[in-house]
Amino acid sequence: ALEDYQSSLEILGKLVEQEGQLDLAPQYAQSLTLPAWLYATHPNALVRDGGKARAYAMKACELTDWKALGPLETLAAACAETGAYKEALKWQE
Repeated sequence: ALEDYQSSLEILGKLVEQEGQLDLAPQYAQSLTLPAWLYATHPNALVRDGGKARAYAMKACELTDWKALGPLETLAAACAETGAYKEALKWQE
């Protein structure tokens, strides 16, 4: 299922970034935020991946011009997962 989700993210990303379909940017941001949260907060340490979480969350924040709460909260969680606690606090505030 994760591979299928990754494929759909790639397709949506190409539509937004290469094809200029910016009306899809909010959906793309939301689609990036969901796996970012999972990678940042999953109870199983084998699933957590702070680097992926952070990359997805940063992209989602960029797509929403740093104004959407969900991607910002997710970025804070991703930063905490990678040990960047000061940055996590900055984004949470």
